[in-house]
Amino acid sequence: MFFKWYGQNIDGPIDIPEFRQHYPLIRTIGVSVFNRKKSTNRHFGPLRMTLRVLYNLNDVQSDQAWIEVGRHANVWRDEKMFIFDDTLMHQSFNETEAPRYCAFIDVVRPGLVPTLMGRLVDALGGVLIRANHIFYKNWSFIK
Repeated sequence: MFFKWYGQNIDGPIDIPEFRQHYPLIRTIGVSVFNRKKSTNRHFGPLRMTLRVLYNLNDVQSDQAWIEVGRHANVWRDEKMFIFDDTLMHQSFNETEAPRYCAFIDVVRPGLVPTLMGRLVDALGGVLIRANHIFYKNWSFIK
């Protein structure tokens, strides 16, 4: 479920006022549910101007839930937060018997001109919001 997509607030069945606030470097806020014994396809994000922050909301007691980015695997039991370049090929796995809840946040990539980068991300947001079905085509969205 998206709450904010490239700087634009998204209306949905759940309203969290804190997610609607303006955060200078945050562009996307969402929460995903990975059902038991499910994984995503290998995929990558569309925009190199941001970094993806993933935070596992529930405690995972098993090493059977993880994300692979390139050759690196992050096991959610060991680290609840993981930050990576979303344009790298990645895949998430939940081979446990319980759902896994994960917040994902895109932040403007640090650099010499974060304000300019933020404005570029915002400008592209209108296009990307109409194209998110390409990057998230296998997701089932909560309505």
